[in-house]
Amino acid sequence: MDKILEKELPVYLNNFKIFDFDTSSIEKRYRVVSETCDIEINSNVKKILDFITLNEGKTSSFLIDKFSIDNTADKKDIEKTFSLLFKKGILNNEKQKEKEIKAEDFFRNKMKNFWFRFRLIDKIGRAHV
Repeated sequence: MDKILEKELPVYLNNFKIFDFDTSSIEKRYRVVSETCDIEINSNVKKILDFITLNEGKTSSFLIDKFSIDNTADKKDIEKTFSLLFKKGILNNEKQKEKEIKAEDFFRNKMKNFWFRFRLIDKIGRAHV
């Protein structure tokens, strides 16, 4: 467990935006964009972020306990999620000034391009279909 979660420190959200992520996955996916990261999350992590938004400023132990009771979730899984969100810069122990996230702040931490090669014309001049 991270040192941040061991103490009774308040938890605050940094500036970020959540977008629907269009995938072929059966489960709903979301994209979280901030100045420090651009990650894909599932509906469970979005639910945690929504819960923290409603209870911002409460201690991490309170948030983890309350969320695990309200959602019958495993505390260790929630602690791992909190640790990841702290590491990615989504959560913080100090209140940040509200800043607007600009389009130039959006970036992907995955591959920028996906290349697919398909031969259109054979050396002889026949087209491939």
